[in-house]
Amino acid sequence: MNVIIRADAGPQTGTGHVMRCLALAQALQDSGVKATFSVADKFSWLESLLGKEGVEAVRMLAKPGSSEDAIQTAKLARKEGCDWVIVDGYHFGAGYQSIIKTNGLRLLFLDDIGHADHYSADIVLNQNVNACETLYKSRENYTRLMLGTQYALLRRDFREWQGWHREIADVVGKILVTLGGSDPKNNTFKVIECLELVEVDELEINVIVGANNPHFKTLQSAAMSSRLTIRIDENVAEMPSRMAWADMAISAGGTTCLELAFMGLPTCTVVIAENQSLNARTLHDQGLMINLGPPSLIDEGRAAQIIGNLIKDKERRRKMSRSASRMVNGLGAKKVVEQLLGY
Repeated sequence: MNVIIRADAGPQTGTGHVMRCLALAQALQDSGVKATFSVADKFSWLESLLGKEGVEAVRMLAKPGSSEDAIQTAKLARKEGCDWVIVDGYHFGAGYQSIIKTNGLRLLFLDDIGHADHYSADIVLNQNVNACETLYKSRENYTRLMLGTQYALLRRDFREWQGWHREIADVVGKILVTLGGSDPKNNTFKVIECLELVEVDELEINVIVGANNPHFKTLQSAAMSSRLTIRIDENVAEMPSRMAWADMAISAGGTTCLELAFMGLPTCTVVIAENQSLNARTLHDQGLMINLGPPSLIDEGRAAQIIGNLIKDKERRRKMSRSASRMVNGLGAKKVVEQLLGY
């Protein structure tokens, strides 16, 4: 069995689509299935990442999400003798799905917000806490829905932490900051400014930035001049160990939230893209994480107060940690692969 995975990463797209598809590729490999990535741009860091996993990346020359893109993807799938095409990204819509299906291929479509006008995929997967059937009212009769965090796609390095128990600190001393793989608007800098206002004497902060982040030097300068102990790390591979090290996190409101939940790390979310808004609000309303909102609406003083209160509130962090870790069990990728193999 062979599978083509069509997903992109970049300064505007971010890395979330590729990273969760990598989790699926690993689970496919574990079941003896070959997965090949089809990408619009082959960045050096992406080639290196996929190469370490033994996954080939083929570049698409058409405009991402276009009809020609879908045609090229279908041709590649037939050439590779693929049973399935897996597609993940907001620029892939109803027309893209239709072209894949009319080429006689099975299609798994990863979705977050019901952005397509119609769904003709064999399976639509939405791994988010806010996933619901009403997002997919316009779909074919044969289209199956896989909804919810039971299908959360965690990479192999996270799954190795199953059974690990988090100790909740009396007072937070270590904070992990991770706002995605690109962060073109430098929202990470605003988070650092908020942390400067937190009324806690000693904080050790580890800021993780992706390979596509253009503000690395600016953040380094901010760290050097800070009253706090701030370490800026770029393109970190061992994210589970960083999450285990931290007492709490400040994160973008996207797919990283599922990884943080699995690790039981109390988290404040920042909505850096509109498509993260519903997910962040739902996590907040269910008491799983605290939503600080979009950076443009964040009052630094108020945000510092919220963060400071959580730093000192051990009981709230304990409840958040337990509830979040129950939400994601780390078996999602395996469940999805079982569905593909048994289809």
